[in-house]
Amino acid sequence: MPLTLTPTNRRTFLRRIAFAFAAAGSCLYGRNTGLETVRKAKANSITDPNYVALLADTHITIHPELAFPGTRWPGSPVADGEHVFDNMAQNLDQTVKEILRQDKLPENVIVNGDCKHGGWWNYPPKAYSEFVRLVKPLRDSGLPVHVTMGNHDDRQAFREAVDYVDAAGLPGVPEDKYCLIVNTPHARLFLIDTLPGELGEAQREWLGEALDKHNDMPAIVIGHHNPYDRGKPRLVAGVSDGESLMDLMAKRGHVKAYIFGHTHDWHVEERNGIHLINLPPVSYRMGPSRPTGWASMQIDATGAELTLNCIDHEHPDHNQRHHLSWRRG
Repeated sequence: MPLTLTPTNRRTFLRRIAFAFAAAGSCLYGRNTGLETVRKAKANSITDPNYVALLADTHITIHPELAFPGTRWPGSPVADGEHVFDNMAQNLDQTVKEILRQDKLPENVIVNGDCKHGGWWNYPPKAYSEFVRLVKPLRDSGLPVHVTMGNHDDRQAFREAVDYVDAAGLPGVPEDKYCLIVNTPHARLFLIDTLPGELGEAQREWLGEALDKHNDMPAIVIGHHNPYDRGKPRLVAGVSDGESLMDLMAKRGHVKAYIFGHTHDWHVEERNGIHLINLPPVSYRMGPSRPTGWASMQIDATGAELTLNCIDHEHPDHNQRHHLSWRRG
């Protein structure tokens, strides 16, 4: 089943539904989650169906005033008294406002895991209520917010905390995994569930079958965990079955990219023709020079344009762009 915070402003949402169904095809998000909408287009120039806003690692807590020292961890090169603190709630609030201030809004917003912060003190339902409160302006503007599960997340607590979450399932998805398929005009997005640190055989089987069934346009797979270990500045282990995931994607030429978070880093590379996009955290840095922020993804027929939007507009990586050209196949 998927986790989608549906728009609270239904009138705005419905106004954006495209009437050009024959030209565009149906939206798997709508059809398979019970919303029965066609794929939405740029109606009245408010939203751009080719534009997706990508967030990860918001790490919201029950204390909106909390600033967290992300640079404090075993073996950190940052000395005591010099740690960098970030306020997670303020960062997400700023991100939401920046998204909504744009001339054109994304037709889909994705929060790629670790919506809440871990810890016994961070009562999950209340933390998720805080998360929902902070993203509410997006929903009030008619934008769906699609959520994946990360290692800090709790599936059941999330579902208990939100006021409405679309709960219908996709055929074949394991009952304990939350997955979703979303259409855009030029690519299909496959949101997978890597909690607690693996896809698992049943989900990998579902993903392979879903990719084979829907192979008429480029596919972008989105999951919280990195598919391989990244060791700088500290070891951040990826999914335990990441090698199998990479092999599964590499064998299907219409799979063009994998988008992940988890490492609290911003990094773009290519392996075996697949673009690997490591989203920065909205929340806090694990290294003093790393950026916090979110990414804009503009998709076209041959690739995508990625733009980094830093919380700190003076960061040297702010507005950094990557043009991704899709491999043949």
